[in-house]
Amino acid sequence: MMEASEIIRSGGRKISWLHFSQVWPLYPDNFLKYLEAAKMVISVEGNATGQFARLIRMETGFHIHKQVLRYDGLPITPDFIINRAKI
Repeated sequence: MMEASEIIRSGGRKISWLHFSQVWPLYPDNFLKYLEAAKMVISVEGNATGQFARLIRMETGFHIHKQVLRYDGLPITPDFIINRAKI
């Protein structure tokens, strides 16, 4: 994610990212203000259904704008993120 964001920044785009080291319990007071301030929120997950994006929506009502999902067992590379997110 860090490398993908550096590549995107080098193209002149503004980008920030959040990394969640634990998903439960979820503490919306610690992150929701950042999601709400963003023009677009993209979830990058290693599963087929966007489980964490769904958890955020269920617990906060916030809808993730786009999802980049990889579920074929291969690593999530910067190129994969950039190509799938269409940034």
